[in-house]
Amino acid sequence: MNHSAFASLAGVYMTTERIPYRTNCEPSTFDRGATHYGLILFRRVAGEPARRMMVEYSQGSAHKTPPTVASVLGCLQMDASSVIDCGSFTEWAEDMGYDLDGDHKQAQATFNACKAEASKLLALLGSELFDTLMGCEEE
Repeated sequence: MNHSAFASLAGVYMTTERIPYRTNCEPSTFDRGATHYGLILFRRVAGEPARRMMVEYSQGSAHKTPPTVASVLGCLQMDASSVIDCGSFTEWAEDMGYDLDGDHKQAQATFNACKAEASKLLALLGSELFDTLMGCEEE
């Protein structure tokens, strides 16, 4: 299943708002041409108010259109799987190519952000759909 099919199956949709910068990382992390968005992902659950997850999202200068729910789910899947599949922060940092002698602070902040996003994604989807998303393939 790809991310578009997953979004349809799970009833996930989103709103997109362009923002001038991301509040959760250093501006120097992105090139000048990057575009930043504040996103809210929603999921309708029968008999409950819609669940929601807020995300800040960036795209490089080659992207000329706003992100799709499929592309955002793909990025969230990759971030979540990177921290779920690792045994420790050190293992994760090495897998991601960080030099812990020089990048420890940045690596720890990124690791913590990925863990927090994974928890929010789990709350949005529930465990069964979260597991389904982890098995999705790229578009």
